[in-house]
Amino acid sequence: MKANFIRNSILVLGSAATLACTSCTTTGDPSTGGIFWSEQKAQGRLAERQSTLENIEKQTGKTERKSAETQHRIDALQ
Repeated sequence: MKANFIRNSILVLGSAATLACTSCTTTGDPSTGGIFWSEQKAQGRLAERQSTLENIEKQTGKTERKSAETQHRIDALQ
């Protein structure tokens, strides 16, 4: 009887631990993921942010060139 109780207790605890570990999702952000963050997801997150930054820098360059061209036209009219 005692052996069955111990075996069942171990089975229940093992099942609960397995469920707890598999239900935790990983994140690419260590500040929100705690101990459950993934370096692979973090690298993907970093690449996405780098791509966004490059797109913003390209757009900024285009805007600055357009502004300079417009200012040159204004100066030519004066």
